[in-house]
Amino acid sequence: MFLKFLNSLKRPNNQSLIESIDKGYKAIFENNTKLELINMGANVQANHVILYRGADVPVDKIKQLKYGDFLSTVKSGHDAYGNLAADSYGKNIATFKLPIKDIVITNGEIQYKGKSESTKGTKYPEQIYKAYNDAQGSNYTAKEIDNMRKNHVKMAASAALNGGKKEFEQLLMESYSKNNQINTTFGKEPRGQTFDQITADINGTYVGRLVYELDFPTQGQINIELIETEEKYRRQGIAKFMIKKLKEKYPDYKISGRSTNQPAENLLGKQNVIDRTVQERKNLTEATEEANETIPIASDIVDGLKVRPDVPNTSSIASSFNNYKVLPHIRELSLKEWEADPHSTFSSKSDIEQVKTLAEKIKESNEINPLIIELDKKGELYVVEGVHRLSALHVLGKKSFPALVVLNLD
Repeated sequence: MFLKFLNSLKRPNNQSLIESIDKGYKAIFENNTKLELINMGANVQANHVILYRGADVPVDKIKQLKYGDFLSTVKSGHDAYGNLAADSYGKNIATFKLPIKDIVITNGEIQYKGKSESTKGTKYPEQIYKAYNDAQGSNYTAKEIDNMRKNHVKMAASAALNGGKKEFEQLLMESYSKNNQINTTFGKEPRGQTFDQITADINGTYVGRLVYELDFPTQGQINIELIETEEKYRRQGIAKFMIKKLKEKYPDYKISGRSTNQPAENLLGKQNVIDRTVQERKNLTEATEEANETIPIASDIVDGLKVRPDVPNTSSIASSFNNYKVLPHIRELSLKEWEADPHSTFSSKSDIEQVKTLAEKIKESNEINPLIIELDKKGELYVVEGVHRLSALHVLGKKSFPALVVLNLD
């Protein structure tokens, strides 16, 4: 009976019932937040609350509240939960009267989750900027998130979206379509007489193409021969968008794909494929040799700490990269190349406390698990796993650290 009831809610004439249930849940959530704010000693007025934020910047700048900013219920001293007051974070304090619905309390920490200019960017839709901050417990601006690696943003934001990576890609496609950013053009593939193609561009900039063969080998079937996307636009749903357009143009056709090598030979010629494969192997060999020469192999002791044999979360490597090479042996990297101060790296008080606790444990055990570090084609380094360990080593004043290094070949 309950399943029948749930299915009945999906009918259009029950939309008002769904909205009523949704409003009911929101009211319960807001009331629970209100009660907790009162328990923390906040000045609650009807459906609003008075909160404070301190920082060592002008008050006008503090008042530009960002999505994910942390707030205090008191100006000085401690609140009823023992949390530090606003003046602990800076000499200048701004006062806010905010709707309770825009407040979220997690583990005793108050964050602003209402409207903000900080989540309005040009690279992703607003939901993704919010999801990224929700997943990280942070208050990064859209501009700051735009400068991060796309794959990192996708992994983090997807964790906070109900639909995961599929919802991430869907939000991107909807954003492109809504803003008329993606344009698709149907035409002939210039190097193959029997092939057609879709080319995609965003505001006039070429971003990719889909090559296909119509009515081959049987009537009513389309074979996708090749899909390519420009590197900076990968993992943003461009390929799926082109396939969607292909389905819209040929709704009654069955669409299938072939292996990568065969279509490439058909389109480019067998020798071109062989030449390209040889060049890719050469590039991989050169990149590996260069990294082997420039990044030293770690000994059993790195900067006074014993290196443990276990590397945590190695499964994240395969989920983070499509084309990669793991360097043999644990490597020793210099810490001075990194911005590892926990107060700069993290905005959440719980993260900063976690770093301090971890630093104490490392100091007590005198041991460290290797981090996982990405080395990209430009020679830039990124933390894949171990950002808290990196900050803990900074707190301890260490000069270097052990890591498993992954070459990102994309």
